[in-house]
Amino acid sequence: MYDGKRSSTFDEVRTTLARAEAARQAAKTARDRAAGVIKRAVELQRRGTGRSVGAQVSASH
Repeated sequence: MYDGKRSSTFDEVRTTLARAEAARQAAKTARDRAAGVIKRAVELQRRGTGRSVGAQVSASH
């Protein structure tokens, strides 16, 4: 009786750990994407096209 309870607890722990790992990976992916977007924005600004991009954005709203 105790073994069955214990086994389901281990399964729950494994499931929780798997979910935590998936969340960690998703957060890393989101961070990496955000870093890429920021890098591109900085590059555009350096080239001097940042103003025209801003103008396009404000004109479309």
